[in-house]
Amino acid sequence: MKERTKPKKPLQAGILACLFTLLALAQLGITKGEAAPEQPATLLPSQLQGTPLAQSLLRNGTFNDSANHWAAEALFTAGVFGALKADNQGNVNPDQSLTRRDALLAIAHLAQWMAPIQSQEPQSPPNLPRITWSDRLIQQAKDQALFDPLSNAYNAAVEDPYWEEAVTRQEMALWTVKALAIPPIYPPEQAQIYNFRDWPEVATDSIPYIEAALQEEIIRGTFQNGLGSLHPNRPMTRAEGATIVQNSIAKAAALQGRAPFIASVFETERIGAGPGAPAERQIYLVGPAGEAITLKVQGSQPGASQGTNVALWKNGPTLTVALERGDQVELYPLRYPTAETPAEPMPIFFGRVLTNTTTMEGLLMGYEAPENNNQGNGQGRLFYQDLSGQLRQAYIAPAYRLDVNGLPQPLKNIPNGTFITGQAVGDRIIHLQAELMMPQGIAGAVPEHSLTQQGRVRHLTEQGIHIVDNQGRELYYPFSPALQVRQGQQILSRSDIGMGDPVTLRMSEYGSLEVTRLDIAETNRLIAGVYIGTLAFINPVTEVATISSVTRLAGSPTAPSTNPANPDRITVQLRNIQDFSIQGRPVAKQDFLQGARGQQVIFSAEERFGQLEANRFVVLQGQGRTVHDRITIVSPHDGTVSLHHNQIDLTADSTTIVLRNGRLVDLHDLEIGDAVMAYMDEKATSSRAALLVVERDFVQVVASNDGPVQGTIKRINNDSSIELVLYSRYRNNSWEPYQQGNRTITIKANRNSLIQDFRSNLTERTIPLSEFMILGTDGEYNHNHIYAYIQDGHIVTLNLYAPAPYTTQNPPERTSLARIDNIDRAAGTIRISSIRDWSDEDRRWTTNPDSLTLRAQRAIVIENKTRSHFDRLNSGMEIMVIRHPSRQEAYYILIP
Repeated sequence: MKERTKPKKPLQAGILACLFTLLALAQLGITKGEAAPEQPATLLPSQLQGTPLAQSLLRNGTFNDSANHWAAEALFTAGVFGALKADNQGNVNPDQSLTRRDALLAIAHLAQWMAPIQSQEPQSPPNLPRITWSDRLIQQAKDQALFDPLSNAYNAAVEDPYWEEAVTRQEMALWTVKALAIPPIYPPEQAQIYNFRDWPEVATDSIPYIEAALQEEIIRGTFQNGLGSLHPNRPMTRAEGATIVQNSIAKAAALQGRAPFIASVFETERIGAGPGAPAERQIYLVGPAGEAITLKVQGSQPGASQGTNVALWKNGPTLTVALERGDQVELYPLRYPTAETPAEPMPIFFGRVLTNTTTMEGLLMGYEAPENNNQGNGQGRLFYQDLSGQLRQAYIAPAYRLDVNGLPQPLKNIPNGTFITGQAVGDRIIHLQAELMMPQGIAGAVPEHSLTQQGRVRHLTEQGIHIVDNQGRELYYPFSPALQVRQGQQILSRSDIGMGDPVTLRMSEYGSLEVTRLDIAETNRLIAGVYIGTLAFINPVTEVATISSVTRLAGSPTAPSTNPANPDRITVQLRNIQDFSIQGRPVAKQDFLQGARGQQVIFSAEERFGQLEANRFVVLQGQGRTVHDRITIVSPHDGTVSLHHNQIDLTADSTTIVLRNGRLVDLHDLEIGDAVMAYMDEKATSSRAALLVVERDFVQVVASNDGPVQGTIKRINNDSSIELVLYSRYRNNSWEPYQQGNRTITIKANRNSLIQDFRSNLTERTIPLSEFMILGTDGEYNHNHIYAYIQDGHIVTLNLYAPAPYTTQNPPERTSLARIDNIDRAAGTIRISSIRDWSDEDRRWTTNPDSLTLRAQRAIVIENKTRSHFDRLNSGMEIMVIRHPSRQEAYYILIP
């Protein structure tokens, strides 16, 4: 064990100081040995009372040097609970280091260990040194498995200077979580720790516990210039230790069967003030479920010189005399009533008035009445969408007030979709206002009692939708028959929902699984392109970077350039980028702006008002290489992506650029089997995924028969439906095998369907729909082969060809991604290059070095799921083409 310095002063003063609080709380009945009584599941008792030691607890939390400190409230709270003690001068020394021994003392008070520790008898025989309660405190921590058996803490003797060294933030959080028996959180539920750039400094075995501490808000990180830091190994000050205590007391009390609750002060009244009578005060409260509660406190009287009161924080240490009407106060009971003492007033020893008043405004999305709240706290909840489009929730204070058009109303009478404003204390709304401009029940309004869920679209079916939420979980919700799809004020259809779209789902009622309305975010994370080049210059004032020797790797081929005279140079705005590194080392933004010239970079950007604005920006460290492959393993939490054919394991992180359907997504949106184009940053010992472009989902299918379809017409019916036999549907970049025998599918024409006749090589024409249906029902087109594109169950375009020879083979057409180099409109041909062909066998895209000239004038051209035309094609455009492998003819051209 390493050598450590001796402690500078003994701990007797701190030990003696904590004895008073321990004895006081023992008198009040807070002991570890008692079984925790069950909390009432519904209403609180109607009578509360103060405790006789409120003045003593108030003094314990009041220090000479804490009044103007940033952690004044936390220091007071820690003092009341006995977790921190003053020195001989009455100072708590908030900015000094918190020793490991004092950290254990604070945790012992939180976990209710002190009474049984101090009640133990000293060991015998008497010739051995007397073991103080400090020894038993460390032993208790070992018995509760706070320390790893191989750690210094486990093996350090009680007199070892190790205990006088400063506790680290990691140690304090770890010990607190273990002492309070908070379950550790393992992947894939770990959602917060990886938001901090210094998370690798956390011991591997401690990560699940630190994640739990973060999710329970026991410990928090810091953010500067958008960069999060946890500082796990930084020594903790006594003020920071007090903050952890304050963040933990509600959780600790709940685990001990005496959870705090929040009530609204309705009125205060002083009674019993006659001659010779002690002052008595009654505070009338409204409980979390709306119940009427009375808190009674008394002044001094014979036999009880201290009276009864509650140690309170309201902008400073005080007692209940400071309470006023409208205050929201969090109260801590000593114990809840039991079956043996149901009529006794419940004693309250501590409280804190919530003073962080905030304003809120947005659209009402739903209201959950207190009796329906499944959180177990008996409070009503309100769901609203704020002005930035984020879904938020807040609890409703029991004594809240709602004014609608200037008149008081219950919240349940307000329809969802109403714009509301309000004031909240913490997360509890105390006042709401609304102006109703339309009657309730208007057609198209969001149904009353709406619930919402947000995420990105992973997969669509006819029956429902799979989304990925902000924690990376995949969730499925079925569609209601009356589903509405909207983007802003525009009414859309299911076919307008794209893979990767950010969406808000709204359910018809609480507990319902059906989506009645789906809102597509108006800001859709579409990017103009992904570029690689050399960082030539950065203006540190405007944060605009000039990139030279630019190559576009993905995205739009027509992204803007602010320097037409130098087409290989572009400028890009960096204001939204926060994570920067030089030679693999994270650096501050200003340092990067001043010292990163000459670095090779890769970045994705979106176009805003004619200028590129970067949304991910990474400095490359090794050699770049591009491969087309298929994903076999993807682990967002481990930062691993494995490729099948190249047998490469890539590292990936939050700065890896991941594109799906032209949208910027993240690693959670990758799936095993995805065909990808990967740009790798290769070093001698590792390969990092700098860019991953998912090369599938160009044809997104909602209905089972949507997308490209080919087959033989069996018959055309009077209801405009067409039955196909020997048919094939296009799925995942290839045709399905022909369905043979008596199996048929039905497609349907409508007045917008385009029917084209290519049965003769000499003539071609557009057939009017009326003619097609009249002749078709007479059998004119039976046995002819068709290529069609179906959207929302209806024909967009149908090309009619002569009967195809019967075959049991798969359709021969193959799929290619390519760029149009040249168009000969007179000849009706296009020349394509940069070709990647889909391999049905390998399920990936393979590079084709050739250039091809295709006949394309007869091709079905689809853009944004709607019919387009050959004349819409332009040189430089990237397309997906379904073509005959030998006749050089294009049957479908899709513009992604």
